[in-house]
Amino acid sequence: MEKINLLDKNVYKLIGKNEIRKILFIGASDTGKTTLIQEITNFFLKEKKKVFILDSDIGQSHIGPPTTVGFAEVKREFLDFSQLKIEKFYFVGSIAPAGNLLSLLVGIKKMDESIPKYGEKIIIDTTGYIKDNSALYLKIHKIEILRPDFIFLLNKANEVEEIENFIKFFSIPFLKIQIPLNFPTKTMEERSAYRFKKFKEYFSNSRIEKIDIEKLSIKIIGFKEIKNKEEIFLLNLKGAVISLRNSNLEDKALGIILAKKNNYLTIMTNYEKISEIKGIVISNFFINIEEMR
Repeated sequence: MEKINLLDKNVYKLIGKNEIRKILFIGASDTGKTTLIQEITNFFLKEKKKVFILDSDIGQSHIGPPTTVGFAEVKREFLDFSQLKIEKFYFVGSIAPAGNLLSLLVGIKKMDESIPKYGEKIIIDTTGYIKDNSALYLKIHKIEILRPDFIFLLNKANEVEEIENFIKFFSIPFLKIQIPLNFPTKTMEERSAYRFKKFKEYFSNSRIEKIDIEKLSIKIIGFKEIKNKEEIFLLNLKGAVISLRNSNLEDKALGIILAKKNNYLTIMTNYEKISEIKGIVISNFFINIEEMR
């Protein structure tokens, strides 16, 4: 397909149709997905549509902290992601999809099903992970799970060619947009600094809590060859990021393990209703505790 001018009224007319509800954005890092999402969201808001954004970019998350898939409703002119209040999230336990594909796909499916039915437009952001076979299969499975009504493919150096080959024979409409090779990019240091900033903001109002692990369901992700909680608690878990879950298997907040003594974990979290927590998810993603304080 030829390059599309997103300001073209025909593009907006097409995606503005009532039958186009889920819109999926696929592209490598630094291809302008965020800017495009902002532009299209504001168009829908001007059309008085109810708009939700589902953020599955676990490394550079805009909605909620990194390591999570979450969604939020956009209720006024969309100027910045910081104005959005996360409604629900799923803890993937990693900032990279590789090695956590199943957890990421489960999170995407659960969040998609959690978005209120009155949402007329659902904008779905994805990771920039796209350059190897695992990334290709991840994107294809996302398409199969989400069944989007429209797909934007942002192409810089033929990264989306195989995805285009996959979807072009099906009934899902899509547009491929060519991004200039000299489009501004972020360094690894800038991406790392952004994640630190997001975690710092998330844990800014945290306090110390103690939880009794004998009274909680425990899920372990990312630790190879660890089969049960007895084995996991033999490790030094100081700094491990965890999720706190309620009785409905819903992730309510993140925490950081500070220490373990007997049956109790001392954690740092901003969640107030600790008595409602029925389970925790322990990941192999660690944070420097001192930097969070």
